[in-house]
Amino acid sequence: MMLREALPTDIPQLWVLLNALREETVWGTLPFEPNYEHGMALFVERIASNAHCLLVVEDDVQLVGFIGGSVDTHPFIPDFPYLMEWAMYVLPECRNRKIGNALWESLKSWGQQHGARGAAYGKPRKGVGHGWIETVHWELWGAHDRVAV
Repeated sequence: MMLREALPTDIPQLWVLLNALREETVWGTLPFEPNYEHGMALFVERIASNAHCLLVVEDDVQLVGFIGGSVDTHPFIPDFPYLMEWAMYVLPECRNRKIGNALWESLKSWGQQHGARGAAYGKPRKGVGHGWIETVHWELWGAHDRVAV
């Protein structure tokens, strides 16, 4: 398995993984169909941009996982840049091999190199009676002074 930055040639496989993510999580319960052209354009933009990080893990044949994120600021806390993970997925048959951990740690490293002082990421879980629920978790890095808002 090799972890690396995504390339434009990965986009068709990324689209397949993104839709698998959609089907397995809260996003699959929303009443819309993904827009292929928009998705392709978004992947092209994010692969080319220094403001985003898109990483993949591949085996000898295919991509088996990916993660994407960017450094952002909260509208009410502009002096606290944080890493926003916007998507992560590992194929079911490749889970429990620490691939997700490797993707997350690599994305965090990228975020820290780009000035992030913490991270926000989603954790999907099965809901009771309503399908999926996704909660947002915050992780703070290092010593932090209080940020004036």
